[in-house]
Amino acid sequence: RAPLCASLWTLSGAAQAFGSSHSSNSDFLIGAEKVPPLFENLQMKRPGKRLPVFLLFALLSIQTAACKKQQPSSFAPQPSRVNAIAAKAPKKLNLEAFCDVRDVTVSAPMFELPAVDTPSTSKHNPTAWRWINVWASWCKPCVEELPMLQRWLPQLRQAGTEVQLTYLSVDEQAADMAPMLQKYPQLHDSLRITEIDALASWVQTIGLDAGATIPIHVFVAPDGRVRCVRTGGLQNQHYDAVKALLKSAP
Repeated sequence: RAPLCASLWTLSGAAQAFGSSHSSNSDFLIGAEKVPPLFENLQMKRPGKRLPVFLLFALLSIQTAACKKQQPSSFAPQPSRVNAIAAKAPKKLNLEAFCDVRDVTVSAPMFELPAVDTPSTSKHNPTAWRWINVWASWCKPCVEELPMLQRWLPQLRQAGTEVQLTYLSVDEQAADMAPMLQKYPQLHDSLRITEIDALASWVQTIGLDAGATIPIHVFVAPDGRVRCVRTGGLQNQHYDAVKALLKSAP
């Protein structure tokens, strides 16, 4: 109905302009034929050929008035696409959903490594976060994420985040790690838990259940407290969550 009303508005304006321009004449023209003054003859001499302008103007006025009354909003100016779509605020990362265990309080547990077969040779930076990756050579998701974690380290440093990544193996024998050490040089400094039976009790100290599965990612703030623990392999889409976590206040 809106297009019809818009057309009638146009015709009505044209009829008004036509009437105004011919108001001083005694005769009105439709096509090429004269019509006597409209009060002298209100009938069509030839049906379908001539119609007094009075009737045409009256019909248009009535119809356009009805359109205006029933649908006044049809002719309102439409908002532009820019104004009609509100800008969305950047989506805030939900670190509570990323972490299986999340504690930002002063009562968060202090981190302690389990007993390992060889002590770590890397020096800890007291101003940096520590990221402990619990893995095993037989764990497929553990192995799949290794190259990605290594790519993330320089990216995180470029973003202004200092983090030290430590690998902790739960392989029963040191010999089980040998093929992986050859393939992934970053694992050469990997620690290995001495007693596999002690794994269940250790994961409980960081807030997990005794039966937690690997890989396990433990994020320790510079104050030495465990702030986030996540089980399961990481994927590329988790990078932003890791970066936000490491940039968060201890």
